[in-house]
Amino acid sequence: MKGFCRILCVLLSLSLLACSQEREKSSLIDKEGLKYAQGDDKPYTGYYVQHYVNKQKKLQNYFKDGVMNGVMTMWYENGQQKSQGQSVNNQQEGLWMGWYENGQKEWEGNHKSGKQHGVYTEWDDQGRKLSDVNYVMGLESGPVVYWYPNGEKKLEVNYKNGLKEGIETQWDTAGILISTKTFKKGRLVN
Repeated sequence: MKGFCRILCVLLSLSLLACSQEREKSSLIDKEGLKYAQGDDKPYTGYYVQHYVNKQKKLQNYFKDGVMNGVMTMWYENGQQKSQGQSVNNQQEGLWMGWYENGQKEWEGNHKSGKQHGVYTEWDDQGRKLSDVNYVMGLESGPVVYWYPNGEKKLEVNYKNGLKEGIETQWDTAGILISTKTFKKGRLVN
C-alpha cells in the first residue's frame, strides 16, 4: 500500500508540473482586463515571466483565470532581487518590499485593496532611514517623518485624510529648528 501511495504522489506531482505553464510577455494579451495566452479563448492561468537579454529573470508573477493572483517578484539584471509582494485580483495586497541593486532594503509598506495602508518606510542605499509615512487606504493619515542621511530629523507633520493637520516642524542637517507652521485641513493658518 505504501508503494502505491508513493507512485500516486509521484504521478500527481508530475501531472501538476505538466499543467503548470510559464509564459513570456509577448505570449499574453489583454482582453477587457483579463490576460489570455495568444490563440486561447480561456483566461490564462499560470506563471508570467520576463527575462533580460542575458536570460536572467526580470519579473515573475502568477495569473489565475486571467487575473494576477499571487506573489510578484522583480529582479535586477545582476540577479539581485528588486521587489516582491502579493497581488490579489490584480491589486497589491499585504506587505510589499523593494531593494537597491546592492541588496540594501529601499522601501517597505503594506497595501490593502491596491492602496497603501499602514506605515510606508524608505531607506537610502546605505540602510539609513529616510522616511516613515502613515497611510489609510492610499491617503496620508497620521504622523509623517523625514530624516536626513546623517540621521537628523528633517521634517515632521501630521496628516488627516491626505491633508496636513496640526504643526509641521522642519530642521536643518545639524538638527537646528528652521520653521514651525500650523495647518488646518491642508491650509496654512500661521
